[in-house]
Amino acid sequence: MLAELISSRPILKAQLLDFLGLSDNCQHKTDHLVSTIVSVLEVNAAEQARFWDTFKSELAVEPVELEKLLKCSTQERQQWIEQGKLPVLEYRTFLKSGIHLEYPVHDRRFILSLSQSD
Repeated sequence: MLAELISSRPILKAQLLDFLGLSDNCQHKTDHLVSTIVSVLEVNAAEQARFWDTFKSELAVEPVELEKLLKCSTQERQQWIEQGKLPVLEYRTFLKSGIHLEYPVHDRRFILSLSQSD
């Protein structure tokens, strides 16, 4: 699951190489780098924490995914943000009909740590 998450996000090969401490001219394919990172994260909690801190923005949870993960409605999500129950990592923008609109994204590590009672 973690490998799919990493592969589906806008993480550059250069960023993966940097995280692993490899040189930019390394000939490994991205899939190999992802599997190496996953194997490191499975056995080393400190590296796992460093990974989540390093790629916090790239792995952020967007609104639609958040609603699926938390099994909530758009109104519930917005209410929880207003109440401070769901901290916003950052706001991103998109262009719709010539208007720049903002949407919040959230720290995946925090979202995954939530229990049903939270």
